[in-house]
Amino acid sequence: MNAPGEASQQLMASIDVALNTWAIVTQLAILMVFTVVFLTLWLHFPRRAISFWLLAWLSNLLALLCIFAVLAGADRFSPITLKALYLLYACGKVWFAVLLIIGLGRYLNRLDIFRTKFILSLALMTFMSAGILLISPLDTLDIQIIVYWLVGFVLFIGGGLFLFKKNFHSGKILQLVMSLEGVVFLHHAVVLTPTFWGQQVPHYMTRISFFDSISELIVGITCVLAILNRVIDEIRNRNAELETAQTSLRDLVDEDPLTKLWNRRKLESFKLEQEEMATLLYIDVDRFKQINDQWGHAVGDTCLKRVSVAMRQYFKKNASLFRLGGDEFLAIIKNQSPEEISPAITKFQNSLATADSSGPGISLSLGLKTMAYSDSLSHAIQGADGAMYQAKAMK
Repeated sequence: MNAPGEASQQLMASIDVALNTWAIVTQLAILMVFTVVFLTLWLHFPRRAISFWLLAWLSNLLALLCIFAVLAGADRFSPITLKALYLLYACGKVWFAVLLIIGLGRYLNRLDIFRTKFILSLALMTFMSAGILLISPLDTLDIQIIVYWLVGFVLFIGGGLFLFKKNFHSGKILQLVMSLEGVVFLHHAVVLTPTFWGQQVPHYMTRISFFDSISELIVGITCVLAILNRVIDEIRNRNAELETAQTSLRDLVDEDPLTKLWNRRKLESFKLEQEEMATLLYIDVDRFKQINDQWGHAVGDTCLKRVSVAMRQYFKKNASLFRLGGDEFLAIIKNQSPEEISPAITKFQNSLATADSSGPGISLSLGLKTMAYSDSLSHAIQGADGAMYQAKAMK
């Protein structure tokens, strides 16, 4: 009379085994994919965090291969071999959690405690503990429960470090996911711990591999996204630094080294926008050769610097200032007529006319020319240059 019930139980047991095997194969496929992904990322973007996460997924893959071997050869392996495989699974699973947290610490540039000596000491302690468990009376379920507790605490506590700091950073999502993964393992441990004093394993725990596959998939995807986010930020920062360096280099090439005004090369790129106009002020230092001959070239250079300083002082608004070469300068003042800048020109000339401790007074010849948007820059410069020579001829 019990035959139908026993047959039903055997059928359910067979279904559970098949589902567990299918779930583990699925997990194996997921782990292999993540291992390849992290290996690829590490080869292209060698970072410490990536190397530890690569080792973590390799360790997890080893652990799952051990479980697969147990399921596939349960009838052929001796009890001590099965226990050894479970212990190897335990070491792989614990180190999966440890390496995830070490990688998280490297990703966050924190947790400097995880140095080489510490990691080696932890590895030695792990394998010593595995040896002790191998000769202990604990069965495979007991080992599984210990693994759940260890992995759960490592992920929950390690992932929770710095999680509640006020400053938000992208790594907090990664920390939260690892902490939640720790909660999953702690749940398994809490549910299975009563079996130590004789209670039965809840039936749904026989199919927990499906949920474990999903949770580990989420952890892996989060780690990959975190790496890609970090790499994108690094590329963006490098591009910004490169752009800044290129701008500085262009400025260096476009800048007159003596006066720090723009040079002729920079002048070539000047242009007005539509509906803009400008007044060009062409400046020439009178008797500059005489200053050099009488006072020396050092004083001559000082005079040129004085002119550039005065130009910056009196032509600040909407002005582009150039040294064209030798003792010739050009100021292009946008959207101001000659009449509007006339007071500034007078102050500019007067400020240089008086001698000081650095050299003689400086006399200037000036030429003005207005320029519209449609006008040629070269023609406008020629016009201002011609006006300057007319002014010089009248002295």
